Amino acid sequence: MIYHYCSIATMESILRSKNFWLANLMKSNDENEVKETFIPLWNRLKPRILAEPIKDVELIVKAWDVNFDIQYRVSPPFGTCFSLEGDLLSQWNEYGDNKTGVSLGFDPSWFTAISKGVPIENRLLENSIGLSKVMYHDKELEDKMFNLALEIIKMTEGNRHFILGILNFKARSAFIKNNFFKDERECRIVYYPDKSHDYEKNIIGLSALQTKPFDHYCLPWYKSLEDSALKMVILGPQCAISEDDIARTLKVNDINSTVEIVKSVAPYRKSSNSGVIL
Repeated sequence: MIYHYCSIATMESILRSKNFWLANLMKSNDENEVKETFIPLWNRLKPRILAEPIKDVELIVKAWDVNFDIQYRVSPPFGTCFSLEGDLLSQWNEYGDNKTGVSLGFDPSWFTAISKGVPIENRLLENSIGLSKVMYHDKELEDKMFNLALEIIKMTEGNRHFILGILNFKARSAFIKNNFFKDERECRIVYYPDKSHDYEKNIIGLSALQTKPFDHYCLPWYKSLEDSALKMVILGPQCAISEDDIARTLKVNDINSTVEIVKSVAPYRKSSNSGVIL
C-alpha cells in the first residue's frame, strides 16, 4: 500500500475528481528537488571519476558537467508523492494538515499499465511514467551512482557515454532526495512529458497538460464503484471528523464501501486551554 497524506478539503477534491494531479516536482517544498542529483551528488562523484585511469577522463567529466548544469533547468519531471507508511507522525505534521487531515491508502498494483521502476524520457508515453521508491543521498547511493557512471563510460564507444549519462542521471533525478528526508519513506509516480505523447489513446488514461490552477497532468485511480485503487482511509491524530463521516463522503462519491476506515494510532501531545501540556 502507498499513502497520500492531505487535508480533509484535499481529500474531498481527490474523491470528486478521482484523479491524482502530477505537478512539476521542481516546485515542491524541497528546494533541491531534482538538483540533488546534478549538483551535490554529481560534485561528490566527479573527483572519484577523475581519479580513475580512463582515457580522456577530464574531457568526459567536463562534457557531463556542462550538460548536467542544464538538465535540471529544462523539461522538469511531473509527479505525485506518497509514503510507504500510512501513520507517521512526521508526515501528519508536514502533509496531513497538522494532524487534522487523513492518509489515503492506494494499492499500487492497481496501476497495471504503469511500470514499477524509474521511467525515462521517451517518445512512448508508457515508458515515460513509472512508480518507484525515493532514493536518499547517502554514501551507499553515491557508490551506486559512481559504479553506474563508470559502467557507462567504460562500456560505451565514442560519445555515446554522453547520451547514456544524461539519460540515466536524468531518469533518477526525480527520485533522488537529500538524506534529511529519509524518514518520510517516500515513493512517487513520475512522468516525463514529451510533445509526441498521445493523450487521447494512451492506456494509462493520463490527461494532456492542464494549466489551472497550476500546470499538472491528471492520472485516474478509479474506473467504477467496484474498481478503484483506494483501499484505506486513516484519520489523523487530531482529525475532527469521524469514521462515519468518511464513510458517508465515500458513498456520496461512489467509492466502494469496502474501503477500510481507521483512526491513527500515532502518539501526540495535545494542549489544554490552560496551556498545560497533557
